[in-house]
Amino acid sequence: FNIYDTLYEQIKEKKYIFLYGGKDKEWIQQFTKNVSALASDAAITEANISIEWLCVEKEDRSVMRRFWGGIESLFVTKVHKAVDAVTLEVQKMLSYKNEAGWSLLISEGSSVVVCGHGKTITDTVEGFQNWKGSLTKKGFGLSFQGYHQKIVDITHRCSYLEISNVSGRLPETIKCPDCPRIMEIFVSYKCCHNNTIHY
Repeated sequence: FNIYDTLYEQIKEKKYIFLYGGKDKEWIQQFTKNVSALASDAAITEANISIEWLCVEKEDRSVMRRFWGGIESLFVTKVHKAVDAVTLEVQKMLSYKNEAGWSLLISEGSSVVVCGHGKTITDTVEGFQNWKGSLTKKGFGLSFQGYHQKIVDITHRCSYLEISNVSGRLPETIKCPDCPRIMEIFVSYKCCHNNTIHY
């Protein structure tokens, strides 16, 4: 029973799912507590909203490689086409790969409600008292999305993408997923030998 089976079952049951991860273990632990508190809040249970959460970082490395490999492949496929909402969400997700924390909120039918940086998602979850009044009118997804956008609008962060060499398949320019600017290009070289030194 792996991450994909778990997601499929939860989506079939029409739940909201927080898929999350990051490089900072403390952020992951705190976010897990925050989402657990949100899911058990009286306003959520009274509105009959079902929230689950799944930490990608707790899966084994092969699952992690497949997860990020899939995001990267989707990015390379979409980046040569007209920029649309899906392209920007994939690009945002890829820019979070090496961040301290990130989260996707997936809704019924497997559509992405929000793809966000750890800080903005955390602020939205922790700020539930500020937006829970709109649950009955807008529902959970739109309410979460609206408050998250307010947080994003007052938060500035630089985006960067780290993409494996796919020789000649990347465009010369890429628009930032968070603002209207064109992203600068940097070249990096990485060596990974599982801590084994070879001379």
